[in-house]
Amino acid sequence: MSGIATAAGITKPVLYDHFTSKDALFETLLRSIRDDLLAKGHAIGQSSLSDELRFQLAVDTFFAFVEGQPDAAKILLIVPQGNPVTAKLSRVVQGGATAAISQLLKSYLPVGDTWQHEAAGAFLKEGLHALAKWWLRHPGPSRDEIVDLVMKVCWTGFREIKYRSKVDS
Repeated sequence: MSGIATAAGITKPVLYDHFTSKDALFETLLRSIRDDLLAKGHAIGQSSLSDELRFQLAVDTFFAFVEGQPDAAKILLIVPQGNPVTAKLSRVVQGGATAAISQLLKSYLPVGDTWQHEAAGAFLKEGLHALAKWWLRHPGPSRDEIVDLVMKVCWTGFREIKYRSKVDS
């Protein structure tokens, strides 16, 4: 907590006035980062852009966050090991992100059972997180190249599912 207080330009007692523990600070940071990203995703989902452009913009927004705020991205992406409290907090917060992403995906996957939306949300979130962690270790490709890769790998499948659902109905 001393290092955090120093980096923030405040004293340790002031930091403890706001957070009772390192775990409470970690949870607040994690929820804040997640909620900010989900709010951006929700706003994109409400836009009048085509499905493909909304998906691409949401992916680009996530990778813009990773590129612009790599330290915050690491807080979101890297599950703490060795501290069962923070590991559990991370799983709970990430579970909330998966649920919210699953809801956003309903516009791309208009048919299907709840489990399919949940599974697709988990798959997409974990895939984006894995790619983001890779990109943080291998910063060579541009953000545009990373987003293009995601579109090639993911959007093709979503587009096919949506097309099939229209043909089948």
